[in-house]
Amino acid sequence: MARELHDSVIQSLTAVEMQLDVARRDGAVAQGTAGKLTYIQNLLRQEILNVRDLMEQLRPHPDDARHLGERLTELADRFHRETGIDVRLRSNVDHFDLPAELCHELTRIVQEALINIRKHSGAANVLLSLHVDDAAWKLIIADDGRGFGFVGTASHAELAAGRIGPRTIRERVEVIGATLQMRSGPDGARLEINGGLNKPWMTTPSV
Repeated sequence: MARELHDSVIQSLTAVEMQLDVARRDGAVAQGTAGKLTYIQNLLRQEILNVRDLMEQLRPHPDDARHLGERLTELADRFHRETGIDVRLRSNVDHFDLPAELCHELTRIVQEALINIRKHSGAANVLLSLHVDDAAWKLIIADDGRGFGFVGTASHAELAAGRIGPRTIRERVEVIGATLQMRSGPDGARLEINGGLNKPWMTTPSV
């Protein structure tokens, strides 16, 4: 399905976007019309990125710890290529043997966070940090964008009670028995997720 999306939908959308760009640059086009074409072109570019995100999620990837560091590097590099936003990745995960379910959920959390940053934050820089030791792990995703619309730090319980922040990430965090803390302000947002290595992995998220 991912190949079909690339060979049909992505190529068609890209061709339309290129034609819009040519039409917008036509000197005979009125200024107001050119502005509308620019708006449509930007919407189309965003939709192309959305389809690429879907393609990435559909592609099968190894979920074991041996490949987790590679996947995070691929996600960071692709995000930088497509958005121009700088990404710093710090990880020591290659030295530890993590459960496959945990590796899968950590990958999805990072994917979702990067999508949110691209769509909503206006950030110029992102930090991804995954640190693991013998008993616990910590994932930090921080950006210098506009934050989540509130100022301060919210615990996992406060986020759930107030339905604050990205619900999908919170639910994935709960599935792996971890906790999420979120800081938000005009200087950006910071998600800190902490989990232990002695817990059952799959639980039921709250609603």
